[in-house]
Amino acid sequence: MASTTAAGLDVGPTFELGALYLSPMLGAEYSYTGTPGVAATLLWAFEAPPLPIYLESWTRATLRSPFGGSNEIIWQLQALATLRSWVALGPEFDAVYAESGQRRLGLRANFGLTKHLVLGVFAGYEFDAAARAASIGVGPDWLAARGTINFTY
Repeated sequence: MASTTAAGLDVGPTFELGALYLSPMLGAEYSYTGTPGVAATLLWAFEAPPLPIYLESWTRATLRSPFGGSNEIIWQLQALATLRSWVALGPEFDAVYAESGQRRLGLRANFGLTKHLVLGVFAGYEFDAAARAASIGVGPDWLAARGTINFTY
């Protein structure tokens, strides 16, 4: 599996401007290779009622150089269709700007477990040969996968 493995926690407010939602966040991230980082994230989401479609984009900058790691910027774009009140499905594109850039295209599913808790799952193709060569050895080297848990209150 060609994927950087990390865990993080971001905290911030959400501003609602009509059908547009903005969430600037600050947080911490810890790479399983042992490098912590400080993260700043901007999330925007746009709903298009009455259509069951929404767009979501994340831009995340992670500063790891003070801790001996490499800095990176990640950009994600998702176009999801709400299939039921609790599940949304659609394409996602990721771009990672770091020492070795990565680009991933795949399918994302979001499951609304409660009003405030969403579980997200992504599986896609890793386009970058260097990232595939650095595979962690689980599954095919072209597979990029990620799980997310989003809690809002």
